[in-house]
Amino acid sequence: MEPVQFPFREVQRFRQWWIWPLIIGVALVPVFLTWFLVFAEDAPRPVMIFPVVFAALFSMLPIILLYTFRLETVITKEAISYRFFPLHKKTRTIEWKELQSVYVRKYSPMFEYGGWGVRVSLRNGIALNVSGNKGIQLVFKNGKRILVGTQCPEEVEKLLASLEDGTFGQQDFKTSG
Repeated sequence: MEPVQFPFREVQRFRQWWIWPLIIGVALVPVFLTWFLVFAEDAPRPVMIFPVVFAALFSMLPIILLYTFRLETVITKEAISYRFFPLHKKTRTIEWKELQSVYVRKYSPMFEYGGWGVRVSLRNGIALNVSGNKGIQLVFKNGKRILVGTQCPEEVEKLLASLEDGTFGQQDFKTSG
């Protein structure tokens, strides 16, 4: 077995091919409408053009936001940290001693959490994900649950196993569901 490397870092972004044509297609409607209103022969007065230009610029906001969103995860011997930028300004750190259990699991983003992003489910807790269906399930001692999506489930499982088997000291949580 190859040695486990700490800290583990993963950065995920919304880069699914099917999202971009959808978002850009919707955003282009006001842009084309603006183009038509500005350059048509019988273009309306400038007062009428301003709201359409504003709508065209505002429609670009989802593209910019989606491009900047990223889920950052760091696992060290002491804790797991995550940040969903730009929604989380600061990284949130959870020490292992705060957890009852932690494990990698397969989940259904649509059925369990209603999609991707930062999602809240009364039954399943909070999910932070950008794609895929694998995540690090964190179960706190108070019962609270957070699922952090990962594209590297095998590597995370190795890291968690190394924490549990005493490679880096005794941990008071279990790493299986």
